Amino acid sequence: MSEQQQTLTIQQAIDLGVQHHEAGRLPQAENIYKQILQSHPNQPVALHLLGVIAHQTGKNDIAVDLITKALAIKSEFAEAHSNLGIALQELGKLEEAVASYRKALAIKPDYAEAHYNLGIALQELGKLEEADASYRKALATQPDHADAHYNLGIALQELGKLEEAVASYRKALAIQPDHAQAYSNLGMLQLLMGDFLRGWKNYAWRWKTKQYRFGSRDYEKPSWNGGELKGKTIFVYPEQGLGDTIQFVRYLPLLKQHGCRVVFETPKSLTRLFATVGIADQLIEPGETPPTIDCHAALLDLPQLLNTTLETIPSYNSYLSAPSDLKKEWANRLGPRKKFRLGIVWAGRSDHKNDRNRSIEAFLFQPLTKIRGVSVYSLQVGRNGEAAKIFADTVTDIAPFLNDFADTAAAVSNLDLVVSVDTSVAHIAGVLGWPIWTLIPFVPDWRWLLERDDSPWYPTMQLFRQSERNDWKTVIERLRTELIKTVKLSRY
Repeated sequence: MSEQQQTLTIQQAIDLGVQHHEAGRLPQAENIYKQILQSHPNQPVALHLLGVIAHQTGKNDIAVDLITKALAIKSEFAEAHSNLGIALQELGKLEEAVASYRKALAIKPDYAEAHYNLGIALQELGKLEEADASYRKALATQPDHADAHYNLGIALQELGKLEEAVASYRKALAIQPDHAQAYSNLGMLQLLMGDFLRGWKNYAWRWKTKQYRFGSRDYEKPSWNGGELKGKTIFVYPEQGLGDTIQFVRYLPLLKQHGCRVVFETPKSLTRLFATVGIADQLIEPGETPPTIDCHAALLDLPQLLNTTLETIPSYNSYLSAPSDLKKEWANRLGPRKKFRLGIVWAGRSDHKNDRNRSIEAFLFQPLTKIRGVSVYSLQVGRNGEAAKIFADTVTDIAPFLNDFADTAAAVSNLDLVVSVDTSVAHIAGVLGWPIWTLIPFVPDWRWLLERDDSPWYPTMQLFRQSERNDWKTVIERLRTELIKTVKLSRY
């Protein structure tokens, strides 16, 4: 320690470090904690707080090591147990995190933050009822905890208690009126419930959330506010997943009807497909500097800017098509039609935030492979070898030949039906106007709405919904029955 700090007691030094820490001056706080540990290497509070800084700077392995050392010295340290749980959770060690939070609460039963943190970990583990209980315990002690209301809303929404979820989001906003995530989630829930005008408005708050803040675009020209476009050039860019891009490019022709020129930034995997149908006046690749423009807009802002309601969704039988040469190539690859051709997709991207709800285990599709008169083709990318491992020779794996979505569209155009979970292939079949049966979880993504087996976005899509959480088996049984009827009615 410096001469000045040597005259301080350990507690005074810690208090000084905490002042810097709480003010966000992490290097100064870290320096003080380290100086304390030089003379008192077993000081548990300094070890713990140094561990907290390690977590705050993304060094969670170091955080776990430091906080564990603190707890070895001072085991009845509720805050350290809770913060150890946070670091473990960041490392994906959810069960260990839960154990740490429970230790904190055994020491300090009314510790609101530990109840709240436990709720988040339980929610990530899919234990929604337990998460609900934890959030409520946090709120019983600290009723003005905006994040606890917000996360309780998420848990209630996943449990299918939608009106209660709306109430929780609104409570979070009453406490913290600028809670961007609560607004964004409320917006998506309103969209799910068919309240589009208010839903789009609240969903626009996503740009102020941490997830989106760093993805917003800044150009010299202004973002489009819905005003006059005639004679102007607008640059539109995607912001989310490939499925969203496929679904919402339907808005580009609507922009062109305003008499403007549309430049669209296209993900590389979609360039060849979009170029075939001239979805925009000009396509550019990600990272490429757009030409001279008058304004710009994110793709998923267009529904709000164009005042989309449930009744005015721009719905087409099809608005994309596969390149004709590719369709012929795929026709040759698949050979003569001898049976009803079924394409299957059982999983989306594993890093998608809702993947545990939308993706299913491949083996659940096995009953579909045993229907007489059906040839089954796997369109599942990103799971190399899984089709052969699960289905052996009852399924033909064509995924290795799918180089981009133009190939996917051409392959789908040579099938009779696609059965898919909520992923980009379902959108491809939908925009082609091809028969597509989509498996929908108990509480679906907002675009699939509620209590209907069709989609206003895709006229040829039929939805097969879970009636209970995590019950895909019943859905597959119902789908299999419908598939048998469809095959009998077909010319095969």
